[in-house]
Formats: sequence, C-alpha cells, structure tokens
Amino acid sequence: MRKLDRSRHFGKISPPYHREDFDRPAFYEQDGIFFDQHDREIIPGQPLQQIVPHEPGQVTKDEDEKPAEQQMTPGELLRRADTRPWAHFRKEARRILGPSCPASKEEIKVALQNAIAEYQARMEARRTRAANPAPQQPVQRPAQQPSAPAVQQAGSTGVDLAAWARGQREYLFGDIRKAFREQYHKVVTERRDALDFLIEQGVITAEEARQDIT
Repeated sequence: MRKLDRSRHFGKISPPYHREDFDRPAFYEQDGIFFDQHDREIIPGQPLQQIVPHEPGQVTKDEDEKPAEQQMTPGELLRRADTRPWAHFRKEARRILGPSCPASKEEIKVALQNAIAEYQARMEARRTRAANPAPQQPVQRPAQQPSAPAVQQAGSTGVDLAAWARGQREYLFGDIRKAFREQYHKVVTERRDALDFLIEQGVITAEEARQDIT
C-alpha cells in the first residue's frame, strides 16, 4: 500500500471526495492517486485490508480508530440522521462536508441532500454525454500548423486553459492541475471535471468544447 509523500507536491480535496467505488473518502490527491485522511492509498473497488502491525514501510491500525461501519457515505448518514448520536452524526457530517459543514442538524441534512443531488447530477450528465456524443466540429488551423497540437510544458507564458478546452493546445495534465490551482484555487483530478468546470465558468461554450474527453 502506497502512502502520501508529503515531501512532494500534493492536492488537498475539500470537501472530501467519495466516489461510488471508494470504500472511504479521499482527502488528498498526488500523481492521479487518491489518499484517505491517514495518507493511505485508496484503490477503487478494493476495501482497506487490515495491515500487519510493525511491517516495515506500512502503517498499523490505530487503536482508537473507529470501526469501519461508522465511515458512512452521505446517503447513509442522511438516512440515519435521526438514529445516530448527535456527536457522531456531527463528526461524520464534518468529515464529509468539510469546513462548510453547517452547525445545526437540519442545516446539515439539507447540505447532505444538496451534496447527493450534485453528485447524482454529475453522474447523470456523464451518462447523457456518453449516450449522446456531440458531433465533432472541424478545427480550422493555419496551413503551416501541425495537424495535432504538440504537448507543451507550462512555462513563463502559462497554460492557456481556454485553448486546451477547445482542443487547440495540449499540456501535461500535471500542468493543467497547477493552472487550476493558480487561476481558480481549485483541485481537479480528472480531465472531464476540468473541462466541465471551464464550461460552467463560461470560459468556453459547450459547443466549443473538445470532444476527445469523455
């Protein structure tokens, strides 16, 4: 099991990101890999296995760590809101919602409902795009320009996110993530999420968006 290397650059995810195939929320991202609040790697579709104590290079299970069944998804926490002790409910809500977690139970319920609805809307939008791909528009390029844009390192001129989103320029995804952090103070972990965000912000229109990212 890999551990987050805090001596290198990494992204902090707020609120924590809990994908359907994750057995626990992701708090950090490094090199496209997600890690939990204890810096442990999250492997999609694979639950956390018990670590052998004192194995070199591995971590041991904390004695005061809560049972795994208490690590609930937003939907589970919302369904059990009125049956869980307030202290545990509030702790789990803060873990899921992060610093924006409201103070009262009713406000937390609403915030959980909004988080679930937002996640479902994103998934539905992706399914719709996959089922109904938009026709590709021909890209007009000067005769002397290469047929495919060259991959460029972000330098002193910076990353042109609009040109990348239109398919006119290509950059290493690490440089794109860096540009998002610098320009929007946002952590993106997937190219599709980066493209959707630029459309939502009005940087480009949906019709202009490149079609090679699904």
